[in-house]
Amino acid sequence: MLSVKDFLEEHPINYIVIELSDIVFKKCGLDILEEGIWGSSNKKGWSQRVDPAQPQMNIQRHVHVAKDKHINTKSQQVAWNQDRTRHDRKSFNANLSGIETAKQIARDALGLDQTSILEQMTKAKQLMLITESVDDVISSSPFDPIYLSLTLDYKK
Repeated sequence: MLSVKDFLEEHPINYIVIELSDIVFKKCGLDILEEGIWGSSNKKGWSQRVDPAQPQMNIQRHVHVAKDKHINTKSQQVAWNQDRTRHDRKSFNANLSGIETAKQIARDALGLDQTSILEQMTKAKQLMLITESVDDVISSSPFDPIYLSLTLDYKK
């Protein structure tokens, strides 16, 4: 029988997969990996899923948060990256009922301080982006008239 060293010299490989039972895993002092799996959060009725970073795809470690009944409904979830920016910008539900609870869950899951500010697009920020765009137009043509009509429909 070949030793592991001799086997590897004869059969070069890039990686080895070793499967351990939960008991052996715990006896080694390791925690079971729960990244990428929906689980209960520290708030009743809410779930969280922490996904690992994928540097090759420029994806940070991030957390998805949803009410238990909405873990399969992307439009009813919010997600933040480790650097506190929003993760799924197109499907991020900024009107999620309980957004402050979701933020607390996200901070805990990512190991952030409870005073950390998590990015959230607000009506004020959207308006600021509109006015910045108008400023660009005005500065490019200072003598041409500009007509701008804004309708703000803000509901709390």
